[in-house]
Order: sequence, then C-alpha cells, then structure tokens
Amino acid sequence: AERLAVRSLLAGEQPLARGVMAGFGLQPRPQRLGSVPVADCPGARFDAQGTLAVCLEPTEATWVWQGERRRVPGAHQDAALWPDLRKVALSTERSLTVTDTNGQRLGSLAFDRAWPLTQAADAWAPVVGVKRPTQASLVDVNSVAVIAEARCPRGGTALALAVSPHGESMAVACEGSHLVVVGAGRE
Repeated sequence: AERLAVRSLLAGEQPLARGVMAGFGLQPRPQRLGSVPVADCPGARFDAQGTLAVCLEPTEATWVWQGERRRVPGAHQDAALWPDLRKVALSTERSLTVTDTNGQRLGSLAFDRAWPLTQAADAWAPVVGVKRPTQASLVDVNSVAVIAEARCPRGGTALALAVSPHGESMAVACEGSHLVVVGAGRE
C-alpha cells in the first residue's frame, strides 16, 4: 500500500495517497526474520515467536524446533507450545500429554475429550486450559497437574474457555447462560 501511495503522489497530489503515507508515519516496517520448512499441514500450530511449529497429522504430531524434526505417534487433536520452556502439550481423545522439545514424555493426564487447548497470553506462563464436555481444567505443564477445575452447573455443556493473560485463572462459558470463573485453589 505504501509503495502504491508513493507512485500515486509522484503523478500528482492525491489526498487518499497522502493519508496512506501519513498512516505509515515513522513506524518500523515488517521484516521477514526467517523461515522454517514444514510439510503441507492444515492442522499446524505455531508459537508466538515463530521458533516452534507443530503439525497435527492423523497418526502423529511432528514439530520443528531449531531446525530439527521430532515425531510423537498418536491421533492428536490439539497442541499448545512453550518454546522458552521447551515444552509441547498434545491432546487426544483420552489424554493430555506434555513432552519436551526432544520428544521425551514428561507426563500425562487422563481426560475425556481433552481439546481444544487454550494458553495464557504470557508465553512464560506454564499453564494450559483444557475444555472438556461439561467442565474445564487448568493444567500446570511443569508438574503436569491440574491446578483448578470448573464444572458447568447441572451438567451443562462447556461452550468456551478463556485463560487469564498470566494463567492464574480461567473462565468457562456454559450452556444456560452460566459463566464459571476459577483460579488456582479457589472457585
């Protein structure tokens, strides 16, 4: 857009082009920092820094970390990534498994339908929210333990899950216009 605006202004005064140029101001321009080759993968997950990529395929999860590929067998439904902590959480129909970026399994929790996963906005917060049919769990990925649970009233369906920016609490929207908010150790 900026280049088109410059060309337009070279041809003559154009208020719209002038506005485009003013909108860019002195802000730094986006730059490509690098690229990592990954297979064509419709189920790809990326971390915020772009240093770790996970591809969820029907029979395995594959990730690229610092140029090396790792594979973990299984029909994984979702993934959450912590490149700074060198951890990956993978969910399946029956469990949530945490591995390190070398593919070594660090722990697992049995869950019924453990997806989708929701991370805290803070990349250093080692927690993940796990939405399940009628409840949600907040899991510490360092200890691979549930630190808070929210159950929908009267067995209602859990519709959506949000984790606080630093991972200290979560909110679950349940059918019947209920919102359940829990924090580590309190409801």
